[in-house]
Amino acid sequence: MARDQTSYRTPSPPLFVNLENMEEDENTPSRDREAELQELEGKREVVGSKMEEYHRRLALAYDKHIRPRVFLEGDLVLKISRRSNKEDAHKWEGPYIVSEVHPNGHCIMLDPDHGTTIGPINFKYVKQYYA
Repeated sequence: MARDQTSYRTPSPPLFVNLENMEEDENTPSRDREAELQELEGKREVVGSKMEEYHRRLALAYDKHIRPRVFLEGDLVLKISRRSNKEDAHKWEGPYIVSEVHPNGHCIMLDPDHGTTIGPINFKYVKQYYA
């Protein structure tokens, strides 16, 4: 049996013919692409504003449960113990006197028994002592 050999030719439009006289209409690919880009830019702005609103609401929900720790010089405080993993050890040590408070969240404490300074120590490891 003989095989039929068929060749297919697809006509191609001539390129670069009358480029000077060619007028752009509303349906050219470049206009479609520009319209798509404008639409995507609008969607990106909407998503950006929704993300900002989400982060604002998330921060409000987080801050609602957080109590800021404010210490003043001369306050009595307790410091978390480094031996808190042992069962018979106390969890907190102190009381200590706050001698310096720094705005970035740490303080330097004075041990009234020994007269030595301790710190700097972060506020998250210190709590108010009520005598």
